Amino acid sequence: MSASEHDPALPAQEHPDAGPIPSERELLLEQIEETREELGATVDALAHKADIKAQVHEKVEERKEHLHQVQVEATGRLRETLDRPAVPAAIAAVAVLLLLIRRRRRRRAATR
Repeated sequence: MSASEHDPALPAQEHPDAGPIPSERELLLEQIEETREELGATVDALAHKADIKAQVHEKVEERKEHLHQVQVEATGRLRETLDRPAVPAAIAAVAVLLLLIRRRRRRRAATR
């Protein structure tokens, strides 16, 4: 082994086919940088998990959006149903039936 293989201050060795071979120091620096990035992502995830108020706010907003979508769908279906010609006729029939029942009860109450 020569001195240039272990001395991190010396330039990287040249490989005839693949170009420069990174030194041990460069490899360690790359690993350190990757570890820092992973650690940063982990800390961010833990900080988000610990922020209960933000999580509750996110859930509330998700539920509001979901309820709004359900409301829009239900309103659309109701409008479609009410626009059908059979619905007004059914409503009128129920109204007439209720009026007849009310009239009958009043007559019975008046004869007593």
